[in-house]
Amino acid sequence: VQVHPKKPTKANHIRVTFTGEIFLAIKEKETINLFTYAEELPMSRSGKTKILEAKQHEFPFKFIVPDDLPSTFQVNKLPKAWIKYTLTAVLVRPVVMGVLSPKATYPVQVLEFIDVESREFSIPREQNLDFALQDSKPGQQCHLKVTMPKIGYTRGDVVKLRVTLNHYEPAVRKEGIKVELMRMVGIQTTKYEDVKPMRGDEVLKEQWHDVNIAGPSSYVQTFDTQIIIPTSTPPSIMFKGLSVQFYYRIRIGIYLNNDTRGKVESHRIDMPIIVGTWPKADLPIDDEDED
Repeated sequence: VQVHPKKPTKANHIRVTFTGEIFLAIKEKETINLFTYAEELPMSRSGKTKILEAKQHEFPFKFIVPDDLPSTFQVNKLPKAWIKYTLTAVLVRPVVMGVLSPKATYPVQVLEFIDVESREFSIPREQNLDFALQDSKPGQQCHLKVTMPKIGYTRGDVVKLRVTLNHYEPAVRKEGIKVELMRMVGIQTTKYEDVKPMRGDEVLKEQWHDVNIAGPSSYVQTFDTQIIIPTSTPPSIMFKGLSVQFYYRIRIGIYLNNDTRGKVESHRIDMPIIVGTWPKADLPIDDEDED
């Protein structure tokens, strides 16, 4: 802590605190304390009150960051939620009320350790879906297959997908398949244990792909696509027992039915992915509006 009085100043000590807290605002505001560490930094070796000269003074300190903490994040949309870690230093002076004491705060970025190179996140994933279109006859089915090389990524990584659509006849449809990167936020407060509000899915990225199956010998279309994970999005929060959780998934939607309402999704495949924190990414993780 650096203190530089403009004039000689009498001081008792510096009170330093390191706190971690969860803030939730659903029906009511609620703050959940994860931990609080406090330490008093004396002005002198004797620990007595001292007059600080009008120059810069330095008072070293250290705290050990607890293990297994959830990642820092902030969501400013409703319902609001955040996990914050803060260092606060207060210069305690004789006969000066606490609210009037000089104070400095410093935000600390904490990341939950999620290694996307671990075996459980490096296994290729495949999902299949058989479905019938609205005007199809009995026995006429389509098949959708989606593959990706792994499920673990870090912010800024590219998610690569291969999509294969099998049809029973020639089919041409502009923007017949949509690929989306979606984020879900689950929030629950201790005041309302019977209520588990879940924010709606947020679409971070989306792509439209045309369906063009001409035949005549094979009614199959395969295409490769990729989606970049925004560098500003928080990592997945997998902390057990926590009131706030972040989830991500890739959604592949089918828009092949003839619907008078326009583009209406008829079928989908959802593929969960993990947005991890290791290998380390030196990037901001505050929430932002995505175009």
